[in-house]
Amino acid sequence: RELEEETGYTAKEIKKIATLYDRPSKDTNRLHLFLAENVSKTSEQQLDITEEVEVILIPVESVLTKIIQGEICVAGSVAALFLGLNLIEQCHRY
Repeated sequence: RELEEETGYTAKEIKKIATLYDRPSKDTNRLHLFLAENVSKTSEQQLDITEEVEVILIPVESVLTKIIQGEICVAGSVAALFLGLNLIEQCHRY
């Protein structure tokens, strides 16, 4: 539901990748990471009045370069992308 509300996309499959602790020495926040597969745009975003989300589509092949160049630099996003790329690579090996 969150995927569709915030992006306008739906996924045929969603796999849980991991649960990470954001700052365990300061708080109890956790990041729940998921990989959405076979996604398609099915609606417009339904953002709350306080939300501002920009959807930017990039090819999977460009993700690592964007991380290395510092274009993607939020820790949770970088962790999610590395774990997601690893899962995708494992699936294509077997």
